[in-house]
Amino acid sequence: MTPSTKVAVDGSGNVYVADTGNHRVQIYNSSGGYVTTLGSYGSGSDQFDGPRGVAVDGSGNIYVADSGNHRVQVYNSSRVHQATLGVTGVSGSDNAHFDYPYGVAIDSSGNVYVANGENNRVQKCTVVGTGGTCTLFAGVTGEWGDDFDHFSVPRDVAVDGQGRIYVADIHNQRVQVFDSSGAYLTTVGGEWGTNIGQLREPAAVDVDAQGNVYVAENRNHRIQKFAPGVPGWEQVNINGFGDRNNWAANLSVFGSYLYAGTVNDETGGEAWRTANGTTWNQVNLDGFGVVSNTRVLAGENLNGYLYVGTENSATGGEIWRCATCDGSDWTQVVSGGFGDSNNTLERIVVFSNTLYATTNNDVTGVEVWKTSTGVLGSWTQCNTDGFGDNKNTGLWAVAVFNGHLYVATAQWGAYGTGTHTGVEVWRTSDGVTWSQVNTDGFGDHDNVSPWMASFDGYLYVLYHNYNTGAQIWRCATCNGTDWTRVVSDGFGDSNNPGGNLMLGFGDYFYACTSNGTTGTEIWQTANGTDWSQVNVDGFGDSNNVDVWGGAVFKGRLFLSTVAGKWGGPASGVEVWMMLHQVYLPLVLRNN
Repeated sequence: MTPSTKVAVDGSGNVYVADTGNHRVQIYNSSGGYVTTLGSYGSGSDQFDGPRGVAVDGSGNIYVADSGNHRVQVYNSSRVHQATLGVTGVSGSDNAHFDYPYGVAIDSSGNVYVANGENNRVQKCTVVGTGGTCTLFAGVTGEWGDDFDHFSVPRDVAVDGQGRIYVADIHNQRVQVFDSSGAYLTTVGGEWGTNIGQLREPAAVDVDAQGNVYVAENRNHRIQKFAPGVPGWEQVNINGFGDRNNWAANLSVFGSYLYAGTVNDETGGEAWRTANGTTWNQVNLDGFGVVSNTRVLAGENLNGYLYVGTENSATGGEIWRCATCDGSDWTQVVSGGFGDSNNTLERIVVFSNTLYATTNNDVTGVEVWKTSTGVLGSWTQCNTDGFGDNKNTGLWAVAVFNGHLYVATAQWGAYGTGTHTGVEVWRTSDGVTWSQVNTDGFGDHDNVSPWMASFDGYLYVLYHNYNTGAQIWRCATCNGTDWTRVVSDGFGDSNNPGGNLMLGFGDYFYACTSNGTTGTEIWQTANGTDWSQVNVDGFGDSNNVDVWGGAVFKGRLFLSTVAGKWGGPASGVEVWMMLHQVYLPLVLRNN
């Protein structure tokens, strides 16, 4: 017996195997004993040409994806031919034809879903008499692609007990999930790899009565099981807000809304908002009408306006503001990187009723700009470029603590050159005079990229160190003499070299790690010294490598992930709310 795409089981426990190379379906009882064979090679009613998929409905009717004959054959429970969907031996792209149907599944209402591989679509069909009618369910006929509206050769399809449709999208290394109307819900996988949650040529998918999803991978020679449940968390957006190129997001609260500003290198960053934490609407033009505004930074509230910045490496960062923020009242208040196209906006923060904006600058070093009104032309620079060192090229660590504004620089550009000196922490009480309050790199020049936040009387700094793993230091007076290291080794995981977010929520403080192997980790502490992990690595998906956004909204903690291993967007940014669940991958078999 040669390999098959899929097996099916009927209500009596009989097992049906699509024996592709032998052009037949083999049937066994629940004990593995041979029962009978359905089909032989040919194009007749009881013949097949390379059958790839088989399904059995609740009445015992049998459906066979007869791939080489470009049709689906339907048999009753007595294995007598009843109907043919498609036109035997004729491929086509209209609704009456298939082009190599690879998989078939049936929902509880008797609808037939066909993974029409070479047409890059899934069709939904109804059996009528000896034939039937089909309509497009998902995908774009004849077009392959990697966004959520397209497939690249769908190889199998399955239906769960709630009517959700799962499609094994083999060349996109993912399983796409849709509701019964064809609306996109989420993605399992999305990136080529051997880690848990990554896929290599997923060729078959199925779902059991408990909602567990099983994915068979050609190239990894394994089956992965994706079980419902990331304890304590719930995903509250669709992946990438419906666009996988939205691969990261920042979060902020303004008025009665939670805002997410996305990173999108293809069409420009997007601003989304929600009033209830789950229903999202976009409230800007992509990139504010400029594709090179690839990153929208969720911002701050000053004098009744929400300010957001963009990272624009072509002409320099921009700052926009709005009052209602419903999509109609955005006004640009900074253009061209404050007159330097090398300035890309990084952080916006309010300190002493003044708005501060920080830039990354790979040429002359980071800059800090401020304004008391926010209007065009009112901004002034309040530091020397790079704080006197042009190796200080990144500035995304900002915090307000005990009457001072703190910033911490990053030296990514110099890292590995032997010239880097490490993280520098600077503070000001008046927005004019700055002083450094740590030794460079806290004594280690490989401490290169920080994040800062305050909690319970301490200022915390989290930074990257690829030798020791992530480190966290804290201080109370922060005058340069009282820094103490409270995490020294990436929380015991060498794959945690650093992190890009810390924040407080209630009685606890949270640190989020970067992890390109098993996925981001969320660590919690009440006292700053005793830590425990409070998520499953990567929220159950190793493609979630980092967390860039966090906010407390309506008494809940929200975090947004970075999707992909920095070389691609995987399945898009995910926003998670503490206290619920989605899919947790586990290896079922690996051989």
